[in-house]
Amino acid sequence: MREARKALELDPVDPMMNFRVVQCSYYARRYEDAVACGRTGIELSPDFPYTYFYVAQALVELSMFDEAWSIVTKGRPLGGGQPILEGVFGHVAGLTGHRAEALEVIEGLERHRAQDYSPAMPIARAHLGLGNPEACLDWLEVAFEEREPYLASVSVSPGHDRLRSDTRFKRLLRRMGFTD
Repeated sequence: MREARKALELDPVDPMMNFRVVQCSYYARRYEDAVACGRTGIELSPDFPYTYFYVAQALVELSMFDEAWSIVTKGRPLGGGQPILEGVFGHVAGLTGHRAEALEVIEGLERHRAQDYSPAMPIARAHLGLGNPEACLDWLEVAFEEREPYLASVSVSPGHDRLRSDTRFKRLLRRMGFTD
């Protein structure tokens, strides 16, 4: 967090530096800070998609579901259909009661996987938002087998907190080397 804030101090208008503060705040479960910094980041760089998605996730954790949905739907077109961002969209959609949209994300990502490489993590994430922990864990296992680089984020992501007591999730973290 200290390094992210220092980088932002050195270059306050760089969208990536602002995003890193938002991301660190979210992972540190400092949701109000993530939202405040994210709002500034969106104002400074309205075309930078990643900030929208982390702000939306922080808003979900603050139970501000309507605003989370509003932010994530504004950010989605900016993401260009990137699977990782689509997965976050599906996660937020599920958690905010937009089930049809979350299912649409899953179907689209699975369809893309059938034709070409597409990561499993986003599908897992969307299933988690829908409250399907078994399907989420199944896809996390696929992500592990495929050695997806973003899989390590599940060890710190607040979105995965609801899985922390699950035996399969604990076993996955152990296989990844995050626990004994």
